[in-house]
Amino acid sequence: MLTPFSFAALGVLVGTLVGLSASELATALLSILFAFAGTSAIAFAQVKGEQVKQVATSAILSLSIGCLIGIYSSVFVTEHQLLSPNIIRPHRFSEPLVERKYIRDYQTNKTKTIDKLYSTGHLTAAQAYDSLREAIQDTTAGNH
Repeated sequence: MLTPFSFAALGVLVGTLVGLSASELATALLSILFAFAGTSAIAFAQVKGEQVKQVATSAILSLSIGCLIGIYSSVFVTEHQLLSPNIIRPHRFSEPLVERKYIRDYQTNKTKTIDKLYSTGHLTAAQAYDSLREAIQDTTAGNH
C-alpha cells in the first residue's frame, strides 16, 4: 500500500518542478520519468500474479495523477505569484512568462567564454571584469 503513495509523492514533486521551471530540461525530465514508468509497467506485466500487477498499475496511476496535481498547482502558484511578496504581485502580467517562473535557467556560455579568454591571455583582468559585469547586468535585466 505504500508504493502508490510514494509514486504519487514522486509525481507531485516532479510536476511541481516542471510547473515552476522555465527550463526545457523540465519537460525532458518528465518524458524520461514516464518512459521509465512505462517500461517498469511492462516489466511488471510479465510477472505472474494479480497482486503484483495491481500494485504496478496503481503505482503508475498514482505517479500520473501526482504529476498532474503538481503541474496544475505550480502553474497556479506561478500565475498568481503566491511565493512572491505583495509588492511584486500588481505588475505580474507586465513581465514575460519566463520572468515570472521561480526556477530559471540562466545561460552561462557568455561567462565561460570570458573566463576562457582571460585564462588564455586574450583579456586583461580589467577587461574580463568589465565583460563579466556587463553579462551579469544583461542577465538580471532579462536580456539573456
